[in-house]
Amino acid sequence: MKSQVRIPVIANGERTHAEEAKRVLAATGADGIMIGRAAQGRPWLFREIAHYLETGERLAAPGAAEMGAVLIEHLEGLYTLYGDGAGGPGRAQAHRLDGAPRAWRGGRCAAR
Repeated sequence: MKSQVRIPVIANGERTHAEEAKRVLAATGADGIMIGRAAQGRPWLFREIAHYLETGERLAAPGAAEMGAVLIEHLEGLYTLYGDGAGGPGRAQAHRLDGAPRAWRGGRCAAR
């Protein structure tokens, strides 16, 4: 498909792992990929994919302290953007981080 057009082509769909991103880029010849919701609970996914595309090696998962700090920063950003009133938009958007603790090795989360 990419060979048939002169514009940048972005492969659509949920890319959740670095290996999958590489397979899609190789199969389509696309100029880029969409990552989407997978990054909401795992914002470090971007660097994992970039590292894998550059080196062919998986990047070690961030430690629990870094994960916690990134997720807290993300959550604070949601409240800043959407508001923090009880039942307000910030609270409604916070569910987007729900899957994050499952991504942690061993499933441990200090917040639970």
